[in-house]
Amino acid sequence: MENVLTGIAISIVLPIVYSLFFAFKEKEEKKVSYGSEFIVKTTKGILIFFLVWMIICILGMIGIVILLIAIEEPNETQMFWMAEAIIGTFFLLGALGFSICKYNCLIVKKDGIIVYKMFKKAKTIRYSDITYINDYSYGFGEVSGFDSDGIPLFAVDHYHIGAEKLASLLRSKGYAVLPTPYPSEEMMSNNRYLKLDKKSTRNPCPIVNIPN
Repeated sequence: MENVLTGIAISIVLPIVYSLFFAFKEKEEKKVSYGSEFIVKTTKGILIFFLVWMIICILGMIGIVILLIAIEEPNETQMFWMAEAIIGTFFLLGALGFSICKYNCLIVKKDGIIVYKMFKKAKTIRYSDITYINDYSYGFGEVSGFDSDGIPLFAVDHYHIGAEKLASLLRSKGYAVLPTPYPSEEMMSNNRYLKLDKKSTRNPCPIVNIPN
């Protein structure tokens, strides 16, 4: 019964979250004037969402401490601190989500794409480095680029501002669509791809069908 209720809750909540994310994006996208160079980034609405999440967690943690002092029940101390730890974990998750959304972005220039990721050095990808692209709308959707060996170069969800502009730019350059299934047999036999796959998963990557 609990699994059924959880499944129903997820089926209701996720579409609402998707709708909110895309609503944030569409509202901000209307204010953007694109030139030959632009930024693909998370919307301010999503950043505010994580910021509010963190504020609520902080207030909850403060409230628990005040309640602990007010009740003065030694037997309940462990329970209160367990609650504090749980809320603190949610705060850290919110902080991580905020940081990833804030500092992960793509800067699209005339000669290539600069990929910024938190905790990693900025990487410049020349358009000549790209062989395959993928653009699909399943779930959050994704615009991504791969080299000739099938190694991912960049990826960004469709709820990012500038994602459609990037997809249009890549299509206009005539790149091939990522092979289906991915990785292809040729990629699976390529040492460079296998080294990346081993490094990232420690297990052989399963062949999957990529929606186009």
